[in-house]
Amino acid sequence: MKDGKIFRYALLHAIGAILYIALVASIIANGEQVLGGVQGPLAGTAFLLLFVISAAITGMATFGRPLVWFLDGKKREAIMLAIMTVGFMALAAVLILGGIFAGASAGIFPDGNNGGGVACTMEAKICSDGTAVGRTGPNCEFAACPGEDGDEFPVDIDVGEIVPFDSGVRGTVLLGPQCPVVREGEECPDKPYKTSVSIYRGIDVSTRPFLTIQSDADGAFVADLPPGEYTLFAGGGRPFPACAQSTVTVAPGGFISIVLSCDTGIR
Repeated sequence: MKDGKIFRYALLHAIGAILYIALVASIIANGEQVLGGVQGPLAGTAFLLLFVISAAITGMATFGRPLVWFLDGKKREAIMLAIMTVGFMALAAVLILGGIFAGASAGIFPDGNNGGGVACTMEAKICSDGTAVGRTGPNCEFAACPGEDGDEFPVDIDVGEIVPFDSGVRGTVLLGPQCPVVREGEECPDKPYKTSVSIYRGIDVSTRPFLTIQSDADGAFVADLPPGEYTLFAGGGRPFPACAQSTVTVAPGGFISIVLSCDTGIR
Protein backbone atom coordinates (compact mmCIF):
# COMPACT_ATOMS: atom_id res chain seq x y z
CA MET A 1 0.00 0.00 0.00
CA LYS A 2 1.28 3.46 -0.89
CA ASP A 3 2.39 5.74 1.90
CA GLY A 4 0.18 8.52 0.53
CA LYS A 5 -2.93 6.45 1.16
CA ILE A 6 -1.80 5.68 4.70
CA PHE A 7 -1.21 9.42 5.23
CA ARG A 8 -4.78 10.23 4.12
CA TYR A 9 -6.27 7.52 6.35
CA ALA A 10 -4.27 8.79 9.32
CA LEU A 11 -5.34 12.39 8.72
CA LEU A 12 -9.02 11.41 8.42
CA HIS A 13 -8.85 9.25 11.56
CA ALA A 14 -7.21 12.06 13.53
CA ILE A 15 -9.74 14.65 12.34
CA GLY A 16 -12.62 12.36 13.26
CA ALA A 17 -11.20 11.68 16.73
CA ILE A 18 -10.50 15.39 17.34
CA LEU A 19 -14.03 16.40 16.30
CA TYR A 20 -15.52 13.78 18.59
CA ILE A 21 -13.29 14.89 21.48
CA ALA A 22 -14.38 18.51 20.88
CA LEU A 23 -18.03 17.41 21.01
CA VAL A 24 -17.54 15.58 24.30
CA ALA A 25 -15.56 18.50 25.75
CA SER A 26 -18.42 20.83 24.82
CA ILE A 27 -20.92 18.58 26.59
CA ILE A 28 -18.74 18.41 29.70
CA ALA A 29 -18.10 22.17 29.71
CA ASN A 30 -21.84 22.80 29.57
CA GLY A 31 -22.79 19.86 31.79
CA GLU A 32 -24.73 21.99 34.24
CA GLN A 33 -26.95 23.36 31.48
CA VAL A 34 -27.24 19.97 29.76
CA LEU A 35 -28.31 18.18 32.96
CA GLY A 36 -30.41 21.05 34.20
CA GLY A 37 -28.51 21.41 37.46
CA VAL A 38 -28.89 17.73 38.41
CA GLN A 39 -26.17 16.65 40.82
CA GLY A 40 -25.28 13.56 42.81
CA PRO A 41 -24.91 9.90 41.75
CA LEU A 42 -27.17 10.25 38.70
CA ALA A 43 -25.08 13.05 37.18
CA GLY A 44 -21.86 11.23 38.10
CA THR A 45 -23.08 8.02 36.46
CA ALA A 46 -24.02 9.88 33.28
CA PHE A 47 -20.61 11.53 32.97
CA LEU A 48 -18.68 8.37 33.81
CA LEU A 49 -20.62 6.52 31.12
CA LEU A 50 -19.79 9.33 28.74
CA PHE A 51 -16.08 8.98 29.59
CA VAL A 52 -16.13 5.20 29.04
CA ILE A 53 -18.02 5.44 25.75
CA SER A 54 -15.75 8.26 24.60
CA ALA A 55 -12.63 6.24 25.36
CA ALA A 56 -14.02 3.30 23.42
CA ILE A 57 -15.00 5.39 20.39
CA THR A 58 -11.72 7.32 20.36
CA GLY A 59 -9.77 4.07 20.67
CA MET A 60 -11.63 2.53 17.74
CA ALA A 61 -11.15 5.69 15.65
CA THR A 62 -7.43 5.68 16.38
CA PHE A 63 -6.50 2.00 16.41
CA GLY A 64 -9.42 0.18 14.77
CA ARG A 65 -8.15 0.15 11.20
CA PRO A 66 -4.49 -0.42 12.20
CA LEU A 67 -5.60 -3.48 14.19
CA VAL A 68 -7.54 -4.87 11.21
CA TRP A 69 -4.56 -4.30 8.92
CA PHE A 70 -2.20 -5.90 11.42
CA LEU A 71 -4.39 -9.02 11.67
CA ASP A 72 -4.53 -9.15 7.86
CA GLY A 73 -0.74 -9.32 7.75
CA LYS A 74 -0.17 -5.67 6.78
CA LYS A 75 2.01 -5.08 9.81
CA ARG A 76 4.15 -2.28 8.38
CA GLU A 77 1.13 -0.34 7.13
CA ALA A 78 -0.72 -0.89 10.41
CA ILE A 79 2.14 0.45 12.52
CA MET A 80 2.64 3.44 10.21
CA LEU A 81 -1.08 4.28 10.31
CA ALA A 82 -1.22 4.12 14.11
CA ILE A 83 1.90 6.25 14.53
CA MET A 84 0.79 8.85 12.00
CA THR A 85 -2.71 9.09 13.50
CA VAL A 86 -1.33 9.66 16.99
CA GLY A 87 1.19 12.12 15.53
CA PHE A 88 -1.57 14.21 13.91
CA MET A 89 -3.50 14.24 17.20
CA ALA A 90 -0.36 15.27 19.11
CA LEU A 91 0.23 18.08 16.60
CA ALA A 92 -3.35 19.28 17.08
CA ALA A 93 -2.88 19.25 20.87
CA VAL A 94 0.29 21.33 20.56
CA LEU A 95 -1.43 23.86 18.30
CA ILE A 96 -4.46 24.14 20.59
CA LEU A 97 -2.34 24.56 23.73
CA GLY A 98 -0.16 27.08 21.94
CA GLY A 99 -3.24 29.06 20.95
CA ILE A 100 -4.54 28.99 24.52
CA PHE A 101 -1.25 30.19 25.99
CA ALA A 102 -0.90 32.88 23.34
CA GLY A 103 -4.47 34.03 23.91
CA ALA A 104 -4.03 34.07 27.69
CA SER A 105 -0.83 36.10 27.36
CA ALA A 106 -2.61 38.58 25.11
CA GLY A 107 -5.53 38.83 27.54
CA ILE A 108 -7.99 37.35 25.04
CA PHE A 109 -9.16 34.57 27.34
CA PRO A 110 -10.49 35.30 30.83
CA ASP A 111 -8.92 33.61 33.81
CA GLY A 112 -10.74 30.29 34.20
CA ASN A 113 -8.99 29.22 37.40
CA ASN A 114 -11.19 27.65 40.05
CA GLY A 115 -14.38 27.74 38.07
CA GLY A 116 -13.80 31.11 36.48
CA GLY A 117 -14.29 33.08 39.68
CA VAL A 118 -12.91 36.62 39.94
CA ALA A 119 -11.85 37.73 43.40
CA CYS A 120 -13.07 41.32 43.82
CA THR A 121 -12.29 43.60 46.74
CA MET A 122 -14.94 43.56 49.45
CA GLU A 123 -16.23 47.13 49.19
CA ALA A 124 -19.66 48.62 48.76
CA LYS A 125 -20.96 51.76 47.17
CA ILE A 126 -23.85 53.58 48.81
CA CYS A 127 -26.69 54.40 46.42
CA SER A 128 -28.91 57.47 46.66
CA ASP A 129 -31.79 55.39 48.07
CA GLY A 130 -29.63 54.13 50.95
CA THR A 131 -28.99 50.66 49.53
CA ALA A 132 -25.52 49.37 48.74
CA VAL A 133 -23.93 47.54 45.81
CA GLY A 134 -20.71 45.56 45.64
CA ARG A 135 -18.07 44.97 43.01
CA THR A 136 -18.80 42.20 40.54
CA GLY A 137 -18.05 40.88 37.07
CA PRO A 138 -14.74 40.21 35.33
CA ASN A 139 -13.63 43.82 35.79
CA CYS A 140 -14.79 44.08 39.43
CA GLU A 141 -16.98 47.08 38.64
CA PHE A 142 -19.74 48.21 40.99
CA ALA A 143 -23.14 46.77 40.17
CA ALA A 144 -25.85 49.21 39.14
CA CYS A 145 -27.97 50.84 41.82
CA PRO A 146 -31.72 50.17 41.78
CA GLY A 147 -33.33 52.01 38.87
CA GLU A 148 -30.09 52.54 36.99
CA ASP A 149 -29.27 51.01 33.59
CA GLY A 150 -25.90 49.58 34.63
CA ASP A 151 -23.80 52.10 32.72
CA GLU A 152 -23.82 54.65 35.53
CA PHE A 153 -22.44 54.41 39.02
CA PRO A 154 -24.42 55.37 42.11
CA VAL A 155 -24.65 59.05 42.80
CA ASP A 156 -23.33 60.58 45.98
CA ILE A 157 -25.07 60.51 49.24
CA ASP A 158 -22.05 61.67 50.33
CA VAL A 159 -22.57 60.33 47.03
CA GLY A 160 -20.64 57.35 45.77
CA GLU A 161 -19.07 56.85 49.17
CA ILE A 162 -17.23 53.52 49.39
CA VAL A 163 -17.50 51.89 52.78
CA PRO A 164 -16.65 48.57 54.40
CA PHE A 165 -19.49 46.76 56.12
CA ASP A 166 -19.67 45.67 59.74
CA SER A 167 -21.78 42.67 58.73
CA GLY A 168 -21.38 39.73 56.41
CA VAL A 169 -20.53 36.05 56.17
CA ARG A 170 -17.64 33.97 57.48
CA GLY A 171 -17.43 30.46 56.17
CA THR A 172 -15.50 27.36 55.25
CA VAL A 173 -15.64 25.23 52.10
CA LEU A 174 -15.17 21.51 52.80
CA LEU A 175 -14.60 18.70 50.32
CA GLY A 176 -15.79 15.18 51.12
CA PRO A 177 -16.18 12.32 51.49
CA GLN A 178 -12.46 11.52 51.26
CA CYS A 179 -12.74 7.75 51.80
CA PRO A 180 -14.98 5.24 49.98
CA VAL A 181 -15.39 3.19 53.17
CA VAL A 182 -14.97 4.27 56.80
CA ARG A 183 -14.72 1.49 59.38
CA GLU A 184 -16.02 1.85 62.88
CA GLY A 185 -13.54 3.72 65.04
CA GLU A 186 -11.78 5.31 62.06
CA GLU A 187 -12.04 8.91 60.98
CA CYS A 188 -11.97 10.35 57.48
CA PRO A 189 -12.77 14.05 57.85
CA ASP A 190 -13.64 16.31 54.97
CA LYS A 191 -10.77 18.43 53.67
CA PRO A 192 -10.73 22.21 53.16
CA TYR A 193 -11.27 23.26 49.56
CA LYS A 194 -9.67 26.29 47.91
CA THR A 195 -12.09 27.60 45.30
CA SER A 196 -14.19 30.59 44.26
CA VAL A 197 -17.32 31.51 46.22
CA SER A 198 -20.04 33.42 44.38
CA ILE A 199 -22.52 35.42 46.46
CA TYR A 200 -25.92 36.33 45.03
CA ARG A 201 -28.56 38.66 46.40
CA GLY A 202 -31.66 36.70 47.38
CA ILE A 203 -32.18 33.17 46.09
CA ASP A 204 -31.86 33.73 42.34
CA VAL A 205 -28.46 32.40 41.22
CA SER A 206 -29.19 32.95 37.52
CA THR A 207 -28.30 36.64 37.86
CA ARG A 208 -24.85 38.21 38.05
CA PRO A 209 -23.17 37.59 41.42
CA PHE A 210 -23.21 40.44 43.90
CA LEU A 211 -19.70 39.45 44.97
CA THR A 212 -17.16 36.75 44.10
CA ILE A 213 -14.36 35.90 46.52
CA GLN A 214 -11.84 33.11 47.04
CA SER A 215 -11.53 30.63 49.87
CA ASP A 216 -7.97 30.09 51.10
CA ALA A 217 -5.94 26.89 51.50
CA ASP A 218 -7.84 26.18 54.74
CA GLY A 219 -11.15 26.57 52.92
CA ALA A 220 -11.91 29.76 54.86
CA PHE A 221 -13.45 32.92 53.43
CA VAL A 222 -14.88 36.19 54.72
CA ALA A 223 -17.27 38.49 52.87
CA ASP A 224 -18.31 41.93 54.13
CA LEU A 225 -21.95 42.35 53.09
CA PRO A 226 -24.81 44.72 53.79
CA PRO A 227 -27.72 43.21 55.73
CA GLY A 228 -30.04 41.07 53.65
CA GLU A 229 -30.64 37.62 52.20
CA TYR A 230 -27.87 35.99 50.14
CA THR A 231 -27.22 32.70 48.38
CA LEU A 232 -23.64 31.39 48.42
CA PHE A 233 -22.35 28.98 45.82
CA ALA A 234 -18.87 27.42 45.84
CA GLY A 235 -17.19 26.72 42.52
CA GLY A 236 -16.89 23.00 41.83
CA GLY A 237 -16.04 20.77 38.88
CA ARG A 238 -17.85 19.04 36.05
CA PRO A 239 -19.38 16.87 37.37
CA PHE A 240 -17.33 16.68 40.57
CA PRO A 241 -16.73 18.22 43.00
CA ALA A 242 -20.46 19.01 43.15
CA CYS A 243 -20.99 21.92 45.55
CA ALA A 244 -24.31 22.67 47.20
CA GLN A 245 -25.60 26.23 47.47
CA SER A 246 -26.72 27.74 50.76
CA THR A 247 -28.98 30.68 51.55
CA VAL A 248 -28.33 32.86 54.60
CA THR A 249 -29.71 36.04 56.12
CA VAL A 250 -27.15 38.63 57.21
CA ALA A 251 -28.28 40.74 60.16
CA PRO A 252 -27.07 44.31 60.80
CA GLY A 253 -23.84 44.57 62.75
CA GLY A 254 -22.89 40.90 62.73
CA PHE A 255 -21.33 38.06 60.78
CA ILE A 256 -23.04 34.74 60.19
CA SER A 257 -21.02 31.50 60.01
CA ILE A 258 -21.61 28.93 57.30
CA VAL A 259 -20.10 25.72 55.92
CA LEU A 260 -20.33 25.06 52.17
CA SER A 261 -20.06 21.36 51.33
CA CYS A 262 -18.69 19.98 48.07
CA ASP A 263 -19.21 16.33 47.11
CA THR A 264 -16.12 14.51 45.77
CA GLY A 265 -18.26 11.74 44.29
CA ILE A 266 -16.23 9.11 46.21
CA ARG A 267 -18.50 6.29 47.33
